[in-house]
Parts: sequence; C-alpha cells; structure tokens
Amino acid sequence: AKELLKSLFGLLKPDRGELLLNGQPLQLKSPRDAVRHGIALVPEERRTHGVAPALSV
Repeated sequence: AKELLKSLFGLLKPDRGELLLNGQPLQLKSPRDAVRHGIALVPEERRTHGVAPALSV
C-alpha cells in the first residue's frame, strides 16, 4: 500500500499500470508534478518523513 501511495505522489515510478486523473492519463515524475495536479501525501510517520516535524497537525 505504501508503494501505491508513493507512486501516486510521484516518489516512485510505477512498474506497470496506468494512473488516471479525471479520466486522463497522468505521468508524475516528481512530487512537484503531483502537487501541481492537486495531489498531496500526508506521511504515516510525519515526524520522520514530514516537511515540518516540529509543528503540530
């Protein structure tokens, strides 16, 4: 499941399948691409993998 989420956010390149957004094919090369399309990822371990670990949610 983590691999799927990382693929949806552009952190991992999928080895098969196709990602569609609103019925259109989508290729994400980086998290920046994902954010441009309105896709975000909230990591399970935000203190380890988050952008601002010292801040509360």
